[in-house]
Amino acid sequence: MWERVGRAAIFLGESIALLAIVLATIFVRIPQVDGASMAPTIPSGAIVVTESLSGNFSPPQRGEIVAFTLDLSRRETYIKRVVALPGQRVRIDNGVVFVNGVRVDEPFVRFHDTRSMPTLVVPTGKLFVLGDDRPHSEDSRFFGPIAESHVIGRAWWILWPFSHFGPL
Repeated sequence: MWERVGRAAIFLGESIALLAIVLATIFVRIPQVDGASMAPTIPSGAIVVTESLSGNFSPPQRGEIVAFTLDLSRRETYIKRVVALPGQRVRIDNGVVFVNGVRVDEPFVRFHDTRSMPTLVVPTGKLFVLGDDRPHSEDSRFFGPIAESHVIGRAWWILWPFSHFGPL
């Protein structure tokens, strides 16, 4: 009897492990960040875990860090912070971001710049994203709002370097 229980436990453990591997293969990506546009939150060279499952249940929210592509036919992945959602008005005055006329508190931005941008209404199905290292980030100020359908997933965890290891 104990032998059958032991075999059933092994089968259950192997099934769970296989399911976890399949789900991770489908819903988890691990890109390496190339560039300092998200510093100091995510340093250049960091290896970041992104997950795509939660996007099926809720769209990205302001303040979340997302991985996306600008062109679905290319494999280049960008990682930026969501600043404004569809229908919201965003403007930048001397490096200070305003959404719907309210100044956005951004304690994660350590590297400010003085560039400005006139008011833009984020179109339906789009997101306005910025890098945390504003002077060194190519983001929605340059390429415009990104399509929500191009979001690969939410950045979830830094694996490397170990000095930054942990959740985002």
